[in-house]
Amino acid sequence: MSAAPAAPGDATLVLPPSRRILITIGVMSASTLMALDSTIANVALPSMRGSLSATTDQIAWVVTGYIIASAIATPLVAALSGRLGRKTIFLSSIVAFSVTSALCGLASSLGELVVFRVLQGVSGAAFYPLSQAILLDITPRERYGQSMAIFGLGVMVGPILGPTLGGFLTEELSWRWVFFINVPFTVGSFVLLALFLPGAARDRSRPFDLFGFVLLSLALGSLQLMLDRGEGQDWFASREILLELGIGSTALFMFLVHMLTSPSPYVSPAVFRDRNFANGLIVSAAVGVVLYSGSIVMSTFLQELRGFDVMQAGLLLAPRGLGTAVGMLLVGRLIQRYDPRGILLVGLTIVAISLVDMAHFTARTDVMPILFSGVLQGLGLGLVFVPISTIGFATLPPALRNEGASLHTLSRSLGGSAGVALSAAILSARTEGDFARSLADVAPLDRDFARLAGPLLDLSSPQGLEIVRLMLARNALETAHQATFWFLFAMVLAAVPLLLLLRRPPRAGVPAPTSAAPAPHPSDAAPE
Repeated sequence: MSAAPAAPGDATLVLPPSRRILITIGVMSASTLMALDSTIANVALPSMRGSLSATTDQIAWVVTGYIIASAIATPLVAALSGRLGRKTIFLSSIVAFSVTSALCGLASSLGELVVFRVLQGVSGAAFYPLSQAILLDITPRERYGQSMAIFGLGVMVGPILGPTLGGFLTEELSWRWVFFINVPFTVGSFVLLALFLPGAARDRSRPFDLFGFVLLSLALGSLQLMLDRGEGQDWFASREILLELGIGSTALFMFLVHMLTSPSPYVSPAVFRDRNFANGLIVSAAVGVVLYSGSIVMSTFLQELRGFDVMQAGLLLAPRGLGTAVGMLLVGRLIQRYDPRGILLVGLTIVAISLVDMAHFTARTDVMPILFSGVLQGLGLGLVFVPISTIGFATLPPALRNEGASLHTLSRSLGGSAGVALSAAILSARTEGDFARSLADVAPLDRDFARLAGPLLDLSSPQGLEIVRLMLARNALETAHQATFWFLFAMVLAAVPLLLLLRRPPRAGVPAPTSAAPAPHPSDAAPE
């Protein structure tokens, strides 16, 4: 099956509609699985801990190892796909992801599970960037919005539905099925892409920058460890966290200097010369903060303050995914008629409104307002994701798409990791601080409080004092959640001024600028 560019200077491949649909199903199956696996195991951690006789800190590596491995391997995707071929890398990644998923389900010890989970993160790192690049290549420029809407459905709905599906599989079957569920879907994805995905040109002219790869891996790994373990290690009071910060910061600085001075850097500086793409990375990071942190903070609110169990909390979070799906479907049509920057502003505004609403939630808030705010936030996220992808990639030269897609995925993942860590720190610090202050304020008033409570609460008894402490702790946890939602609101608000720096992408039929980087010379590329 042959495919050819639609026009000179355009990387769009002319494919029959049926073949394009099958390729889309194949790449989106893989991307959705990667998105699901970022959260699906979270609710199964208590079951894994009991089955494998692990402590809470030890079992957390099942999640941390996956995130760190995926973050480190993501920038490597562009380099490998350019040298070995995008189709080869994608199919190899699918096989590896399927095998490591099965091995995770078969693990008999914590050590085995963590090792296989790390390998699973490495294997799946190619799914997001290559799926995005492939969809852009098989889609005409005037339909970029619809293409990114399809991509966004899997990327953004997956993490939201992950806890619900994970809770169901763990309760009805076992935690091992959280991993086994991947196997049949990866087989289907492999078959579709092996049959219908066309090969792409390889670029062997650019040497692999091993030094840059090592520096970036060291920076991302150290900083990711710092973010994931900071809360449990009391942040900068811990030597481990200070060491990770020092190593990560030094490696990142050396990487940036190397990138700007090396003739063939691991990450080309040309990708950052596109103003839309560079600013889009920051907005994408802000989206990652709300996407991942918002669901985690709301999950703790529902379980610890409202008293719902894991399954109930997962079901109450599911409508957020419904809102995202509706937003994606709407924006796929709207973006063909309206300026993507305007849609992006509307989406950020809706997300901000939902966070303000959540910042006023209390332990007595009814279910309906919670559901409405979740749907509203999902709608806003759906309206944000597609325009920022469309704006960023519409002016990026086709030769830089693989690299750009990797960086786009990385920025969203790092934003999510940072947001989760900061949200956890705010929750912990505000809960402890507000509880201590409340306890200090109540102590001088114990006599008056006892007189008002009368026979209903005997403060002279240990039970009565414990009830007061629980009431104060509950109130502190409530105000801490409110403060965390205000923090997420501030993150969204900080991204709004960046919209002024974005340029409207070219309309259909108007060639995008390609001065940011030269296209590979035909003699440097060989068909896959």
